[in-house]
Amino acid sequence: MIYGYIRVSSDRQTVENQRFEINKFCERNKLVIDGWIEVILCFVLIVTISLYDEKSSEFGCFDVLSAKYPQNLRNFFMILPLSLIKLQKIMISKTYLRYIWLLDTIIGSRESLTYDHIVRMWKGSPYAYMGGLPIRTFHEHRKGIEEMFGVIIECDKSKGYTYYIKNPEVLKQNPYAQLLLRKYSVPQDFSTFNMMRDRILLEEIPHGTAYFDDVVESMRTNTELIIDYQRYEGKRETLTMQPYSMKVYDRRWYVLGYIKEKESIRHLALERFLDLQTTSQKFEYPKDFNPRKYYDHVVGIYVNEDLPIVKLKLRVYGVQMEYMRMLPLHKSQSEVKSRYGEFAEFTYRLCLTPELKSKILALGVSVEVLEPLEYREEIMAQISSSLDRYMKK
Repeated sequence: MIYGYIRVSSDRQTVENQRFEINKFCERNKLVIDGWIEVILCFVLIVTISLYDEKSSEFGCFDVLSAKYPQNLRNFFMILPLSLIKLQKIMISKTYLRYIWLLDTIIGSRESLTYDHIVRMWKGSPYAYMGGLPIRTFHEHRKGIEEMFGVIIECDKSKGYTYYIKNPEVLKQNPYAQLLLRKYSVPQDFSTFNMMRDRILLEEIPHGTAYFDDVVESMRTNTELIIDYQRYEGKRETLTMQPYSMKVYDRRWYVLGYIKEKESIRHLALERFLDLQTTSQKFEYPKDFNPRKYYDHVVGIYVNEDLPIVKLKLRVYGVQMEYMRMLPLHKSQSEVKSRYGEFAEFTYRLCLTPELKSKILALGVSVEVLEPLEYREEIMAQISSSLDRYMKK
């Protein structure tokens, strides 16, 4: 099939001149166009894909651009077989990074910021090498952010001409904005990060990345994997998996998916893969499956559908209660009682999984299980058993 590809730099430009020239070219070469792809070019997000030519067995690369109008990119992919597309790279323009920095700075500030404050912060940021932030550019960025994300950066003249987000609820309603903010609100310039690599220490995931790319590609194409897998207790088996998602927990990568041999959804530790074989066997990703919801009621990665959701009540002592407030044990955490400087009580709605027990035991004397009573007794028995082991020595 032959597609005509038209690209303009704004929605105020016409596509008819390009359509006319393409039609003339096709007439001269006796070609018939089966469809048209019209893309409004935004300078922000450039996705380079490669399209496989079965006749020449080669990939031809070209750009698809989208950000302000992300539906263009989605529509483009809909007309091409996914098996023929390979994502090559994503490039983010400097202007876009400036937008993200400005938005992230105003959102994250604990105090009201004037234009002068923002300029000083810009000069100390990793992006200062891009140039200054004159007042005209600043206002252009405000306008660009509003057009792109729908977020209004308003000036409060009554508070000394300070700037704030007028409609913060828009960010919560825009998943694209949330994703891009999370991804690009940290320094993306590799040379800057590289200079600071001895001082920016990331937690390492020591094992299990050898087959990472293969699993991701299998998820993208919805194709099955054949895995030579060895469990921690030593048992070795060959499993056919339809991978749904991946998750990091406790410095390990896990793959979640349907295991044909088990006839159920299971998770596998990537570091326990002895070998992996990709296949061309397609599977249908369940439309009603949501990985985030799958883990809704657990701490960690262990999900047992036979486990009921119960109310857990913990009493946390000393400074640990402040840690718990800042970094909840689970998203259902709710503080129900506290005594200043002594303790705080938290309730949860979750399943009592092995990972949860490990988390509670790791907190030692800083935490006490109050409810349910049976679980409290289970934790007590575990602590008693551990104490007996120490006493024997």
